[in-house]
Amino acid sequence: MGSEPSYPCARSNSRASSRDRPNRRARLRNLLAPLGLAVLCGCGDGPEPARGPSSEPVSNLTRWSVTFRDGRAEAVPLAGSRDAGGDLLPIDVKALEAAFTAHGQAGLSVFTITPAASADAAPVAFVVAASEEAFQAELIGSRDGTDGVSVLEDTNAVAVLGSPFVAEFSSLRPLGLLRINGEQLGALQPYGYTRVLGFGDQGLGVVGRAAYHRDLFTSAVQVGPGIVEQGRLDISERELKLPAYFRTFVARCEGSVVFGVSLRPVHLRHLGEDLLAGLSTRGLRCDEIVNLSGDRETLLALRGTDGATVLGNPRVKKTALLALIPRTPSR
Repeated sequence: MGSEPSYPCARSNSRASSRDRPNRRARLRNLLAPLGLAVLCGCGDGPEPARGPSSEPVSNLTRWSVTFRDGRAEAVPLAGSRDAGGDLLPIDVKALEAAFTAHGQAGLSVFTITPAASADAAPVAFVVAASEEAFQAELIGSRDGTDGVSVLEDTNAVAVLGSPFVAEFSSLRPLGLLRINGEQLGALQPYGYTRVLGFGDQGLGVVGRAAYHRDLFTSAVQVGPGIVEQGRLDISERELKLPAYFRTFVARCEGSVVFGVSLRPVHLRHLGEDLLAGLSTRGLRCDEIVNLSGDRETLLALRGTDGATVLGNPRVKKTALLALIPRTPSR
């Protein structure tokens, strides 16, 4: 998804009253929509983005299989991903879970998250939890973009997650800060996405937008909203009035990094509640969980011995992708 609607935070510093804000945003949407302009959004000040028919939430995602031959990766959508009319079928969660779980290895655990309100309900999300002693989270990309297959081919990543926020009509134009290995590809925006996800030798870091400076991290990307901040849910109930989307998220936990995707369109508030409960039952104490661009940008690839299983299209170029890379003794 290029851009998302503005998400109500549990704590807001907006000076506009709650009565004036919807009217102001409605006027801006009506003004900008004919021009096809994508406006940065997220928690905090700034207008809600104009949204056209192409921005309607997707109702399903494709599942892909990637095989490796002679150092090259071949990606194909699995049979049954679409019906005879070309429409996407519901995700076969059991088959996806079996394929993902088969790729587990030392220092890496893969499992589903069930809704906190009902342990008998269908899983709401799939997560990959990696020990920071064994794996390092990295941000991979360039001005020309990259895709999931290329990351799997060119690195020894065990998991690939996508993606940072991009412009509504251009998947290669980042919205907000994007800095990769010291090269600035996108400027920090003073409004919209409220968190910065940082990468470096010290591991994964999360800071507020106002606290970021370029010497903090080797690579960094502006994300948000913060679903969980300082161990507490930080999404207001007002978010439940917005559309539900497929979600991608990253959690910083004590000694671990978590990559994850939702298995159906969900609201961030409900997802945050489910993640806090589900991750804690696995012994994961997570102080920060941040939202990435989901919907059409959703991607989770998990490498196995002979190939990879992917949710989302691994052939679509992204401005950048997140990867879990095995650490070597020198690292």
